[in-house]
Amino acid sequence: LSTELGGDVLLITQDDINKLGEVKLISMGCPCEDMSLMRLLPVRNAYDKSWAKGENPRPGLSGPKGNIFRVCLKILKWVKLNSPNLIFFVENVTFADLTEDWKEISDALGTPHVVDAQDFSCTRRRRAYWTNIVLPPDFASVPRPLDPDVCMDPGRTLQRFELKGVQYVRTIGKSWKGNPDSPTANTNAPVMVKDMQHSELQHLRPAEAERLMG
Repeated sequence: LSTELGGDVLLITQDDINKLGEVKLISMGCPCEDMSLMRLLPVRNAYDKSWAKGENPRPGLSGPKGNIFRVCLKILKWVKLNSPNLIFFVENVTFADLTEDWKEISDALGTPHVVDAQDFSCTRRRRAYWTNIVLPPDFASVPRPLDPDVCMDPGRTLQRFELKGVQYVRTIGKSWKGNPDSPTANTNAPVMVKDMQHSELQHLRPAEAERLMG
C-alpha cells in the first residue's frame, strides 16, 4: 500500500486501510535512528549534528524518524478495526531507558520479546519484537551460537569484545561509504577484521557482511 502511495507511509489514510478489507498479517520495522543507543556516540553526519545542540541526542518517538513508529501504530489501529483476527509482528531496537516512549509502545502492543542475535547467529544485534503470535515459553532459551569466523574470507578473523564474560562481534551498522566493491563502515563503532596480509585492522568485505547477516 505504501508503495502505491509513493513509498511514504505518512501518506496512508484510514480510508486507504478501509479499502483493504480484512487483513491477515501486518509487520512493521520502523526507523530506529531516534531511539538507537548509537546516537550517544560522537556525531558523524549532518543528521546527528542537527540534534547535537540539544540536551538529548536521542529524541525518541518525538524525533522525525521516531514519529514514524507512532504513525505505524495509528495505521495498525485502523487495520484492527476491520481485522479481528489480525496477526502483527513489530521490530525495533530496545529503548527501555526512554521510559515514556517504551511504555507508549508497549501499552499499544504488549510486552516485547527482547532477543540478541549473537545467541543464535554470528553478530550482536539486540532487538525488541512485539507480536500477538503465541510463542513457546522457551523459544529463546536454547542458544545456538555459531563461530563468526566461518563467515570470513581465508586469513581473516573478526575483532571481538567482551561483555559480562561473553565475547561478541559488534553490530553491523547500516551506513557505508566509498567504493561499493570495498566500502568502509560509516560509523564510530565498526566491525573490524584482523587480516594476515595487513598490520592494521581492516573493514568487512561485502560478502563477509552478507554471510554474517545470514
